[in-house]
Amino acid sequence: MLLANISDTYVRKKDIVKAESYIRKALAGNPSSYTYAILGDIYMQRGDYPKALDYLLKASSSSEAYTREKALTSLFRLKQVMGDWQGSTRVADTLLAFKGKQEEKWRQNNIYEIQNKYDREERERTIYSYRLYTGALVVIFLLVMTVFVFYHKYKTANARRNLLEKHLLVSEYSDRLNKMKLSQSVTNRELNFLRQRMNNMKDKEVEILSNGKLLYESIMGNGNTLYWSNQDFLDFLEYFKLIDMKFINHLDSMYNNLSPRQYLFLIAVERMGKNEAEVGDILAISASSVRSIKSRIKSRRIKG
Repeated sequence: MLLANISDTYVRKKDIVKAESYIRKALAGNPSSYTYAILGDIYMQRGDYPKALDYLLKASSSSEAYTREKALTSLFRLKQVMGDWQGSTRVADTLLAFKGKQEEKWRQNNIYEIQNKYDREERERTIYSYRLYTGALVVIFLLVMTVFVFYHKYKTANARRNLLEKHLLVSEYSDRLNKMKLSQSVTNRELNFLRQRMNNMKDKEVEILSNGKLLYESIMGNGNTLYWSNQDFLDFLEYFKLIDMKFINHLDSMYNNLSPRQYLFLIAVERMGKNEAEVGDILAISASSVRSIKSRIKSRRIKG
């Protein structure tokens, strides 16, 4: 191919001797339609029209677009030089039709490239939108989970605070009632009112302990906490304090700010002798969630 290109360059410079030298070498190495087209140009410049016609006709049937166009163009000029006007007209028509097909192919390829580019950009836009949508969902999910966790902590803390306040009020009312009994200026109506208030609070405490006892017995009977509310966990803990306050004090001395679920986990493991699989069944959680609870409990351990 290189030798043929060099020969073609010399043909354009009308240096036929050098052009023929290189084209002969090209023919000896690998003859092709392209070399025939160049050889046809050489013979045409020499005035050997029959040989030029023979080689150009061979080259004009090439499947290579550049070679065929080159051969047809040279053949058109040759027909004119030979005075074959009808032949030159036919070649011109063939050449124009060939160029038209080539331009159509180019347009089709260009349209194909444009379509490919559009499809590629559309895919990129779709992927970007999907990533954006997925990212937004992840952010929303994390926000919802964060709100849920804080809300759960708030409800738990609020319930514990209310329970503590009730204990304190019962104690305070008991002290006031004892003082009022010793006082001569207090009427029976005032005593009855205070006694009623204290009894109501005690009834509420009894209700909590009763529910806690039922929940405790459910756990001892291989039940689980799947349908427990936050208040149920608190009630269970209050009842357990009643039956083993020493163990709760032990946990409080070992850990800071345990949640009711974490208390239950430690009670089940250390007090009831349950293994991790059994605790997972009690809390109705997976093995990975059990490991997560253990990790959070460990982080609350008092150092020193």
